[in-house]
Amino acid sequence: MANEEYIDVEFDIFEYTGQRARVKRNLSVKLLIDEILREFDDIPSDPANRYVLYLKGLDKPLDNDKTLTDLDIQPQDELVFDRYRTLLRQELPEDVSAYFVEEKSAEVFDVHWQPAIIGRSSTDMDHNFSLAVNLQYLPEGKTISRRHAVVTYANHHFWLEPQAENNPVYLNAKEMPFGKRFEIKDGDKVQLGFNHVTLTFKQRKINVSQQSSTEPVVAPKPVVSQTVVEMPAQVPSDSATHMMNEEGGTALIDFNSSPELVIETAVNPQVVGQAIPLSAFPMVIGRNHPLLVYERDISRQHLEFMFDPRANKYYIRDMNSTNGVWLNEVEIAPNIAHEVEPGSRIRLGKVATFLFRV
Repeated sequence: MANEEYIDVEFDIFEYTGQRARVKRNLSVKLLIDEILREFDDIPSDPANRYVLYLKGLDKPLDNDKTLTDLDIQPQDELVFDRYRTLLRQELPEDVSAYFVEEKSAEVFDVHWQPAIIGRSSTDMDHNFSLAVNLQYLPEGKTISRRHAVVTYANHHFWLEPQAENNPVYLNAKEMPFGKRFEIKDGDKVQLGFNHVTLTFKQRKINVSQQSSTEPVVAPKPVVSQTVVEMPAQVPSDSATHMMNEEGGTALIDFNSSPELVIETAVNPQVVGQAIPLSAFPMVIGRNHPLLVYERDISRQHLEFMFDPRANKYYIRDMNSTNGVWLNEVEIAPNIAHEVEPGSRIRLGKVATFLFRV
């Protein structure tokens, strides 16, 4: 009867994916959120009501006042812990692709969601969550407002709307009135601020039916190959069970540790010593990671980390990054899988160095 009081549930908690815990069935969602916040002390200390639990695949948060029994949560279900922000943005349809190219640097800024903010990062996580075009690190980036303009997508068209009343936006050399939105099309030029930082908007339709989903999965071999190596999915490990008390108590979550990259050097000194968990494979490391947003010479998709469960070996691949990857101070060739052992040091670009630890 005691075992029937608990249920083993899988969680995705930000980058800590695939975590399993043994949870009381009569635990409310609110108390479950409180317990997660106590266990993961690296989660920003916002009020608990800024966080929610979702049933994976659904957009609506679970009711905080209901228990796992009320919600009919089953062992095969997966819960996603996140800030209450999913409804702040909406992913673009899978057959739509859009991006901006900055004129001087030729840097590409992908637009995967809407509304998509054009501007600079801030201390507001919700703002950064919707920030698609971060111009902060351009030579003239500081002349751009944090929320300079916003891109939306509706009725199969993209729209641009200025958001900074005293910092102009120009569309094809014509100044846009504040608060008014205009359609933007493929090839349009958007100029921001008094220094006219110029972005070219690019859009194309993707034929989803032509995208291949049957490419063979090949395990990497130590022999160097000139083809991209795709690793098989990681076999789930036998994870210990963990308990959560209904009222918090002393039985906190004790999720299993995973391989990680410990940041040893970085442009942003505040992240030195922090770790990036490698909790799912293959995993892409790049400037989109919250700890790496200030590392300008790291590409958005810089490094792929892979794991071969049959050989119990780890591999890395330079994803055609702009500034390269070094393994133990030896630059590796792009698009080739290279074995990496615990204790190895990996450098992305000129500054950021990581210690691989298992």
